[in-house]
Amino acid sequence: MSEAEPIDYESDVSPQRQRQQQLGDLVDRCVEDGVDALIDALMSLGKTHAAAHVASRTGRKVTVFTRLWDTREQIMKEAVENTGLSEDEVKILPSMNKHCESMQERARHKELIETLQSNGATAKDIHENLQFSIECQNEEAPCTYTQMCDFDADDIKLIIGHPSHAYVESYKKGRVVLIDEDAAAAYEQVISSGAAESAITNLAAHDMMDGVIDFENKSEIYDLGPVDQVELIEDLKKFDLYDSQLALSRQGGRADAVMLLLHLLDYDRLDKSRIRRTEFEDGATIVSDFNKKGHFSIRRSADFSMTSCVIALDGTPTHEMWENRLGTDLEHIRFMDDDEREHYITEILGYNIYQTSNSRKPYGSGEYCDPKEVFTLIESIHRKHGRKTAVITSKKARNKVQDKHNVLDQHSDNYDLYFNNLRSKNDLKDHNLLAVIGSPSTGHSEVERLAAHDGFDVKITGRGDNKDFGEHGYRYFQHNVHNEIAQAIFRAGRGEEIMSSDIYVHSSCIPDWVPVENVASRIRNRTPLEHQTIRAMIELEAADTATVDEHVDHTRSTTMRHLDNLAADGYLEKIAEGRSSFWIDDGLEDAPYWGQMDLN
Repeated sequence: MSEAEPIDYESDVSPQRQRQQQLGDLVDRCVEDGVDALIDALMSLGKTHAAAHVASRTGRKVTVFTRLWDTREQIMKEAVENTGLSEDEVKILPSMNKHCESMQERARHKELIETLQSNGATAKDIHENLQFSIECQNEEAPCTYTQMCDFDADDIKLIIGHPSHAYVESYKKGRVVLIDEDAAAAYEQVISSGAAESAITNLAAHDMMDGVIDFENKSEIYDLGPVDQVELIEDLKKFDLYDSQLALSRQGGRADAVMLLLHLLDYDRLDKSRIRRTEFEDGATIVSDFNKKGHFSIRRSADFSMTSCVIALDGTPTHEMWENRLGTDLEHIRFMDDDEREHYITEILGYNIYQTSNSRKPYGSGEYCDPKEVFTLIESIHRKHGRKTAVITSKKARNKVQDKHNVLDQHSDNYDLYFNNLRSKNDLKDHNLLAVIGSPSTGHSEVERLAAHDGFDVKITGRGDNKDFGEHGYRYFQHNVHNEIAQAIFRAGRGEEIMSSDIYVHSSCIPDWVPVENVASRIRNRTPLEHQTIRAMIELEAADTATVDEHVDHTRSTTMRHLDNLAADGYLEKIAEGRSSFWIDDGLEDAPYWGQMDLN
């Protein structure tokens, strides 16, 4: 369904601003009608802007949850400067890591608190239970974090926080909740088998389990008989599934220990993916490998039932994952249909998107990244456009090619961004030349994990570009790979002064709705032996094949292949004389160093 009106090109308002206003109107209508919705709106459409304005436009109390602190500050700034809300009516929720004195760089208990946090202890419980033993708890200078939490949510028209703040009821009750850019992933956590074992062992020794648990560690669970297992399951269901107090132990206690134990006692077997899955009454799920040494993945959404409505804003959403991560049914509203999107991307944003490979190029692990191919690509882009390009690739691929800083610096002016760290980033908004290189590879286990949380048993077969994820698995592959490449594409040229952008994508994993042009059907990296042939021809200027062969240290057939390639690329003139050929330098000094790639 398209919720966009036609563009009025006679208006004094720019087409891009019109689309942003239409998106804001759509959000307002959902708020006023109390619709729980997932709004599928392209990146660059001003979702942050819409979130900042909805409280003033609708008169409703609003809470926005978004992952990045910078985005929270942008919403705050926009709200105060341009919506009519005063600073007293807008509140950014504090971060313990950022505002608590006990979490500063040299604080004595910083490492301990980080451990307790990772095990699920809330900031409130940490402060109350550690009392005066941590740096921030003293009468002379009260904890900044605690002070910033001391307010009445009913007095605030716009609250802005991290998705984890959604576990606090007062920040949601009776309010409109907006959740930005896949922030619902914050409600999932992967923990190691060792951490799970420590948590269960700690739970078995806890006073609250006296008379309930009579084993000492996780391994003894499998020795319990069926009757004992059923009785233990019923006893455990009387406790809170998630108890922050359990995480305050320094010996590996976890807030989700009861959930983990119940998962090991009572689960469904997904035979294709060999995954164990448990779904709890509140909608939370745990999945883990049959292998007892595998990881555990917990999805535990906050309770949004007391909100006025929930609106998710995402440029590349997977509907089912959003609903299950939030534990809320969401009406899926697609802002702009395919034709409108293509027009917006090509005519309004001015994007020219070129696909330079028909392969997936899985660079997530860095293993399959060929630095020479990366250098050939960015050198070719630099030569075509006469300026350096920004680069986005996987973190490990970036680290692999950074060994040659001089090459990156010669052809690229920004390569700090990487896959899985892109959403809401504006670092490249004023760059209009970008290379998105490779794809963020996702292994079998990640696709299987995500699918299992949603109740699908996925079997992955095949290898490389022929890998088959099955009926349900492909959507999770697309979520991790295709959508991330789309996020990378839309980092470029978002600034109002940028009229057009050229974006090269060196992967086949581009969403179908992104309009692309295929270029560069051939890429050939330059070898050291070919460099020998080039140097020989530059020195000779003109020579037959036999003469060139005398000046290099490789076989005649290799020399012939080099010469033919260089002639095909336009750097040599070839004159055939019977069975022999004569070669004339026709611009070898200008031949690219790293390789040949024709960007038509």
